[in-house]
Amino acid sequence: MILTKHTAIKRHHHTTSSTSNDSPHHLLHTHDPSISIWTIEEYGIQPLQHLFLNGQLRGTTSEAATIHAEAFVHPAMMAHPHPRNIVVVSDMPLDLLREILKYKSVEEVTLVGANMDAIDLVRFHMKELDRCFLDGEWRDCMEDGRVVVVKDTIMVWLDKQVLDSKAGGGGQGGSAGSGEDGRYDVILVDATTHTKNSSSRGHEEDDADEEDKFSDKIQDLMGSNSMVVFNTGSTPRQDVDLGVASDDISREKFLETVMYEGSGFGFPALYDEPQAAPFDSTFVILFSIGQDEIYYTESYIRYVRLAPTAIDLDMMNRFHKQEHLPTRHYDGSTHANYLIPSRAWENWYCESNLGNKAKACKEFLNNFYDPIMHQAETEVRRDPVKGRGLYAVNDIPKGAFINADDSHLNLHIHRYQWNELNRFVEEYPDAQMYSQLRDFFTAYGFENEGNGNSGWTVSVGNTNTFMNHACTEEGRNADGGATDDDDDEDLEYLVFSPLTYRRKNASMLTVAARNIKAGEELQMDYSPFRSVMTPEYAALLQSFCDNGEGLVPVNDRNEL
Repeated sequence: MILTKHTAIKRHHHTTSSTSNDSPHHLLHTHDPSISIWTIEEYGIQPLQHLFLNGQLRGTTSEAATIHAEAFVHPAMMAHPHPRNIVVVSDMPLDLLREILKYKSVEEVTLVGANMDAIDLVRFHMKELDRCFLDGEWRDCMEDGRVVVVKDTIMVWLDKQVLDSKAGGGGQGGSAGSGEDGRYDVILVDATTHTKNSSSRGHEEDDADEEDKFSDKIQDLMGSNSMVVFNTGSTPRQDVDLGVASDDISREKFLETVMYEGSGFGFPALYDEPQAAPFDSTFVILFSIGQDEIYYTESYIRYVRLAPTAIDLDMMNRFHKQEHLPTRHYDGSTHANYLIPSRAWENWYCESNLGNKAKACKEFLNNFYDPIMHQAETEVRRDPVKGRGLYAVNDIPKGAFINADDSHLNLHIHRYQWNELNRFVEEYPDAQMYSQLRDFFTAYGFENEGNGNSGWTVSVGNTNTFMNHACTEEGRNADGGATDDDDDEDLEYLVFSPLTYRRKNASMLTVAARNIKAGEELQMDYSPFRSVMTPEYAALLQSFCDNGEGLVPVNDRNEL
């Protein structure tokens, strides 16, 4: 390590013998040479202590540790409707434990893979990492009665949990989950710890098989609102050979296992916290699949909330009162920033094997920034039965955008806001404008789920809203949104990509599905306008085709 003029380093090895405390290089010998603590003293700055395990930074008293822990813990904990039973897979979980125990609802925290020798050393020399403010006083986090330390290795513990879960076990003490559905509510996995505990390191095929087994077993421990959070790697670099860089190869393999329908998980989410460096600063949340194979679980809906005060109020209600502000970095505005992956992730995805053949990367982006693909002209025509229809004024080539301003001239109501609106209408039926607002969304809008969205979206100033339902494939000449699916019918349904998560409003765009002649009516399939094709909605679409009338009645020609 390079020392500046005013810098001294002390290296501590925990045992009974030591050199003079006045020495700028202080060494305490330990029974385990893989564990060491460095103290950095720099003039004018508070001394910082860093814990290294096998030469890797695993704990520190610097601000980065707090930022990392808050980014790791709170997005998922805030998303879960009532987190009670938490699992932490980490060799050094103290920072995470401090954040978890802030929640009033937590009943048990199971620590798996913890290096207790290192934890004992940290509790002696870096005491602030083991301090929690509970019930108006500072306490040792590890002494909290809700903390359970598992002595088994990660995979052995998982095997026991899966067997116990299948046998109908439950309860506390680290044996089967005590959360919703008898499962664990939030599972935090430090990928560094998990990888280190893999018994087959160095054998690529065996490692992949081990990862699949780990993933399957984790799924067995998840309830209908559970989440697993992986902390692994950092924001992709833009100056590396993706086919050679080991980090990018590992990143690609990991994301490939969770990006498609059939992975066993619901919608994934990805976010970075650059200020957590030098710790791993990328986090991937995998949501469970809800009842009836519904992807947008309550946890997912809560996670993608955009209003910062919704998160801030949750923090106020859910946390034990802290001596100071409840967090140092994470809050509602920070959470909102996590909902949009960085441009670096989009670039990496489109250059990697995962996305370099996807339509969204190959066609959508190039078309969107090509002025020639934005020259479609349309007009609204009146119809005594349909009311209104949208027609092409000029020839429109396949893939061209139709009235692209619709992607921002719209209103979006989040799923939780939508639920509250419906509750409000039921409770106050005489508040007619609220019922009219709800009816406006259902008549002219569509359900907008996935890609970090949840709820309903409706156009508020664009004539695309007058585009009618296509009753036949021949009549369908317009499609909605950007998609990563290509024309291969065997391609698995993609539920996540950094591009579509980053460009959420691309789902509101309309493109020509084929070459369109001037004078043609523009029509699109309304089937995707509902997240679930219910018999009622199917009957409604059929009625459109049988009699030509839509949800908005035409009672008077003056209304046309």
